[in-house]
Amino acid sequence: MKRYDCMKVLAGRLSDELVILSLGSSVDEWYNAAPHMREASLFQQQLGCVTPEAFGLALGLPHRRV
Repeated sequence: MKRYDCMKVLAGRLSDELVILSLGSSVDEWYNAAPHMREASLFQQQLGCVTPEAFGLALGLPHRRV
C-alpha cells in the first residue's frame, strides 16, 4: 500500500482526534487525504519532536484522542 492510500484509509476513520505531522511531503499528502482534519492537525518542524509532542498532548488533554 502506498503512503497516500494509507492516509486516505486512516482519514476515513478519524473525526475528532489530534494528528501530529512531521517534516516532508507527508504534510501536504495528509492535508489532501484528510481535509476535514486540517484544524486538528499539528505540523512539527523539528525532527524527533513528534513523539514527545504527541505524548504531552495526550497527557494534557486526556479527553482527546491523539
